[in-house]
Amino acid sequence: AAEGAIPPGAAGIRDRLLFAGGAAGGADLDDFGFEGALEASRTEADFAPGAALAAREYEERAEKLRTPELLAEQARIEALVKEAEDARFEAEQEQRTLQALVDEHRFSMDHAKALGHVHEAEEATRKWKETFQREAEAHARMDAHAARKQALAADLKALLGPVAAREARAGRLLEIAGVAGARRKIDSWIAKGLRDAPLLDFVAPVTKIAQTVHPDLTVDYNFAQVQRVDRCMTCHTGIDKVKVDPETGEVTPLFTAENTPEKVFRTHPRPELFVSSVSKHSVGQVGCTVCHDGQGWGLSFNDAYHTPDTPEKEAEWKEKHHWHRGESWTFPMLPLNHVEASCAKCHRDPAATRPADSFAKEIPMAPKWNRGQRLVEEKGCFGCHKLDGYAVPGLDKWLGEIPHADEKAAALATAARKTGPHLGRIASKWKSEGDAWKWIWNPQALRPTTSMPRFFGQPNNSGSDPLTGVDYDLRTRTEVWGITAYLWDASEPWERPTPRIEGNAENGKALFGSAESGVGCLACHSVKDFPRPEGGPGNGFGPDLSTVGSKVGRDWLFHWLRNPSDYWHGTRMPSLRLTVAEAADLAAYLETLKDEAWEKDQPPPPVEGMVRDLAIEAARLLPEAGGDPSAFVERLSPRDRLKVVGKRAITKYSCFGCHEIRGFEKADRIGTQLGGNEGWGSKDVDRLDFGLMKDPAAVATYAEKWGARLLPHRKPEWANLKLLNPRVFDAGVTKQPHEKLLMPNFHFTEDEADAVVTYLMSLQVGEVAPKRRPIRGPEDVAAERMRWVARQYNCYGCHTMAQERVVLPDQTRETRPRGGDIRPWILDEDGYENRDAWPPTLGGESSLVPAARDRVAEERGIRLAELAKPPAERSKHERVRHPHPRDVAEVGEGFKVQASWLFRFLRDPGEMGLRYWLKVRMPTFPYSEAELNALVHGFAAADRVPFPFEFGEAKAAPLSDGEKEEAKAFFQSLECAKCHPTKGGVQEGPPPSAFAPDLNLTFDRLRPDWVRLWLRNPGAVQKGTKMPAFWAWDPEKGALLSPTPEDAPRRFYGDDAEKQMEALVRYVFDLGRPKAPAGGGTK
Repeated sequence: AAEGAIPPGAAGIRDRLLFAGGAAGGADLDDFGFEGALEASRTEADFAPGAALAAREYEERAEKLRTPELLAEQARIEALVKEAEDARFEAEQEQRTLQALVDEHRFSMDHAKALGHVHEAEEATRKWKETFQREAEAHARMDAHAARKQALAADLKALLGPVAAREARAGRLLEIAGVAGARRKIDSWIAKGLRDAPLLDFVAPVTKIAQTVHPDLTVDYNFAQVQRVDRCMTCHTGIDKVKVDPETGEVTPLFTAENTPEKVFRTHPRPELFVSSVSKHSVGQVGCTVCHDGQGWGLSFNDAYHTPDTPEKEAEWKEKHHWHRGESWTFPMLPLNHVEASCAKCHRDPAATRPADSFAKEIPMAPKWNRGQRLVEEKGCFGCHKLDGYAVPGLDKWLGEIPHADEKAAALATAARKTGPHLGRIASKWKSEGDAWKWIWNPQALRPTTSMPRFFGQPNNSGSDPLTGVDYDLRTRTEVWGITAYLWDASEPWERPTPRIEGNAENGKALFGSAESGVGCLACHSVKDFPRPEGGPGNGFGPDLSTVGSKVGRDWLFHWLRNPSDYWHGTRMPSLRLTVAEAADLAAYLETLKDEAWEKDQPPPPVEGMVRDLAIEAARLLPEAGGDPSAFVERLSPRDRLKVVGKRAITKYSCFGCHEIRGFEKADRIGTQLGGNEGWGSKDVDRLDFGLMKDPAAVATYAEKWGARLLPHRKPEWANLKLLNPRVFDAGVTKQPHEKLLMPNFHFTEDEADAVVTYLMSLQVGEVAPKRRPIRGPEDVAAERMRWVARQYNCYGCHTMAQERVVLPDQTRETRPRGGDIRPWILDEDGYENRDAWPPTLGGESSLVPAARDRVAEERGIRLAELAKPPAERSKHERVRHPHPRDVAEVGEGFKVQASWLFRFLRDPGEMGLRYWLKVRMPTFPYSEAELNALVHGFAAADRVPFPFEFGEAKAAPLSDGEKEEAKAFFQSLECAKCHPTKGGVQEGPPPSAFAPDLNLTFDRLRPDWVRLWLRNPGAVQKGTKMPAFWAWDPEKGALLSPTPEDAPRRFYGDDAEKQMEALVRYVFDLGRPKAPAGGGTK
């Protein structure tokens, strides 16, 4: 541009960024001077054009430095660098070869010495010394060439340094100039202030409001739903600016912390998902406040209702922006650490009455919300609190199968189960009432990892209160004795179905966790004898059994293991179809797992005076007391008094929220409603009792005993402290026993509490318009119900439900140290462990495994993930034509197996077994018919395959007699029978774990399209499989190659890979095809 077109201050800024002393034509600034001039100039109005001019000048100077002499010298040095690298590589190859010989001669030398072979030892020693010297010389040459290469590289860097420095400065100035140009839009001075003055701003205002309007994303104004207006972009001018890689399509922020110190001008950190025009949640489509909350039309820092997420940030905002907590807006911004709570507005169905009918149980890209929701479900919060999606918790699942049951009763079939076991037969399970008392008093004393929270021994119900005179230790111990007495006397007897036999504990230990002979217990349970590797997958679905022998006896264990549903028909514990001997051995082993210190500790006996006092308190609420509780209690026996105390305590502490207890079948929740029309996320903060937690002096007094913490007047901080120490708000507050806080201590970690708070903040009143939610068809509903049932029965404890994108090494870790992993070892033909992570194909190199979804594995182990989508677009009535599997994603069980076979297998896996020769086995789960149908339908729906009827080719076409002869010869040439046995037994030689499924089951079990896909490249369908890829992919020909060797005596199907695979598919289906009955017809 001409000098006259340059803004007034731009030329001066250009000179300051270029020349020493500001004199045009002077020397370049040094680095220190350049940074100083840059920092001093960035606040000036004309910085952007001045920086752009300086950048152009630096580019021109860099180009002038690229003289012919410099380019020639650059080429000379680069040639020398290549020469040095080639010499270093040759020396390295020689050194590695000699190193191998050194190791070989050293082994021979040591071996000969050990055997006393003097002559051989001397010869080996001579060779070792000679080779060692040669290896050292080769290593020295390699180091010399590497040093020469490094020196030449330094010379090249010095030669090009001035050019690179000027180009770097030009690039930085252009980047910062772009940010400054955006910032100038909201800068102001006197002239701009005049144009923006009232009554004049209609002419040509400088500052303009940027806003988006969303009529269907409304804001709740109590009696009206008002359209959402967001003006956040007025200040956050760079929030949607992105860079898109033209080759990969990767979307990244344009303005980041590296190039934009002012946070307000930065791009959203996840522009590929939010705000940018290329994301699914663009600013034009959803705006800002539907996710962040706050007052969208506010145009100042405080009017927008920003919320700090740390005390440090709050202090910074108060200093820089004069921030204060607003009182006039119901929806302040969510703290950034809880912003995932807003995802549930669209990704969950608030009208769902059961979890299986909600939207996705896990919201994509919301790991904290997912963890919080899972913790709420695992801990059973819905037992005391009303929550969305947990409408009728805990009623018996079998009610849904009663033919004449009404619709509401049928819906209970997949209602949320109560998290604790049924207590209707507790006297048959526990060894004694005293042991049950100790467990109720402090469950963590026997099992630190138990999910059962602790009610007693908490800060607000321990010790004595000098003001009220209440001995809380004595009072709560008596309540526990009452609970125990009530449960014991309400317990019905359990008639043992079969007599127990003595077992062998060592055999039981092997059955429990041995890699060779285990039956699969470690998929759900853990014990101290089989620790998991540090950082390895967990198995916390079932309880830790490291001390189970102190809790229950061998007789109960034996009959429980034989048939869990006989003791409790609502259990999720499956039957492992154990023999009498196996059950006896397991029971004998589990009985040895004890905590002797816990067993020696005896509970204090109940005190009659306290029993009487508590019974009188409880009797005041009993109609049968007739208005005279004292007289009523006097007429009772000591045992009945305890039971009155226990019944009141069970009601008080809501034991029935987690357990089925006789006499409490109709009891309702006692906790605060958290969902529905009283959603906790919409609750006004002024309705929360902060106790003394806003008083610094009180917090200091109660910090040690109570875990007190100074709180701001905000919901997230209140909820976090409540979860970490539920009784903390009673600190320093005088209350009567019945006024005390009752929520038990779940012993949440800080991270767990933070995740649960995120979930609680998502429980908001109001709904997003249905058209704004993810589109969900019948197949999606069926797949979600399937995942719900799979989670209830811990299917992911043994099965990978979908592949995940992970970085894998060339070799696996040895499996032996994992001691107890139920999955069999990966063994080769000779019975040794195969540690190759990616075995090569028969005809070429290994191929990478595409992933169904990107995900970072969690500490819980293999997590039930969304099943993979079908590998190719297809209509309902067309057969799939799959490309080479290196370009397709994983397919699920619905695409793999026939629905009719899957139903029969899930109902009775013992009869329909796949690897019937293995000790580890698929258990028989106590599925209801509704759950079985949900699983089978859901697998089919996830892969978009027809259900319940197969359309098109459900079975591969049979072979004629002539076709069968060639197909059989081809089958034998591939030696498939070496791994795939026939029904009735396995071949001798390799261990049982080395065998693959019986191919005779193919006809009834598999779908032809899946077999075709599998044969093309098994590793692309299931990562880690031992099945080789017989047909190697030739990228030059763009086709698969025949697996038949060139020197084979017989060729098959003209080496046409497609014909070979089709013949093999039809042959394996013929192996199990029923024979036609005599006289014609079909079976």
